Amino acid sequence: GVRAANGVILVTTKHGSSATEGKFDITFSGNYGWQRFLYLPSTADAATHMLIINEKQANGFNSNYPIRATPKYTWDEILAYSSGEKQGTNWTAELFDDVSPQSQYNMSVNGTSDKIDYFFNVGYMEQMGSYKSHSLNYNRWNFRSTVDARITKRLRSTIQLSGYADEKNQPNTTIWSVYKKAWTYRPTSQAWINGDHELPAYDSEMLESENPVAATDSRFAGYRKEKRYNFNGNMSLTYDIPGVDGLNAKAFYSYDYYTT
Repeated sequence: GVRAANGVILVTTKHGSSATEGKFDITFSGNYGWQRFLYLPSTADAATHMLIINEKQANGFNSNYPIRATPKYTWDEILAYSSGEKQGTNWTAELFDDVSPQSQYNMSVNGTSDKIDYFFNVGYMEQMGSYKSHSLNYNRWNFRSTVDARITKRLRSTIQLSGYADEKNQPNTTIWSVYKKAWTYRPTSQAWINGDHELPAYDSEMLESENPVAATDSRFAGYRKEKRYNFNGNMSLTYDIPGVDGLNAKAFYSYDYYTT
C-alpha cells in the first residue's frame, strides 16, 4: 500500500492502441513444457530389501544385549525375487510420472479508432499433476478487456472487465500421505492383483491398510473437485470542467464477484 516501507507497486491495466488508426492487432502466444521432480529418493528392490531386513534381525539389541532373531525371509523367498520369478514393486515408479506436461495459450486483440480504444485478452492454462493415474490436474480460463470511449469533447468513459474460471481435480487423499507411502512401503508388497490395473492389491504389510496406487486414482478413492469463478468490472466517467484547465469530475463504479 501507500504506507509500505519499501515503496509501492503501481499496476497499470493495458489499454488499446494500434500503430494505424482504424485498424487492430491480433497477438497469439503459446508454450508447452514439462515439470519433473528435482530429486526422488532411491529405494531398494525386493531382494535387497529382504536381505537388509534379515541382517537387521541378526543384529538386534534388547536392553543393550545383542539378539540374533530368526530371519524373516528364507533364501528361497529371496531367490524368487532376485531371479525374476516374482516381481517386486517400485512404488515411486508406480505412483509418479517422470515428467508432467503443462501448456499455456494467450490471444490479444487491441486497436483504436477516432472514438474508441480497445484491448481484449483471453488465456487458457492446463497443468497435469505428477500422479501416474492422471487424477491430479488443474486448468484455468481468464480474460481481460479495456474499452476507452471519447463520448464528447469533454466526456470520456472507461470500462474494464476481467475474470477467471479455474478447476482443480485431485483424488480424495492428501499429497503428503502419498509421498510418505511411496518411500516407506515394502517393495515385496504388490500394487496390483496379477498385474491387472483394475484390481488394486492389499496385504497385511501395507501401512495404514491403504494401497497408495489406489489412493491416487479417483476411480478407486473418489475425488475432490474445486471450481472457482471470479469477475471484476470497473466503469468510470470523466468530465473536463470548462473554464478551468486540468480540472475534471469523475464518477466511478466497481463490481466484484467471487464464488467457489
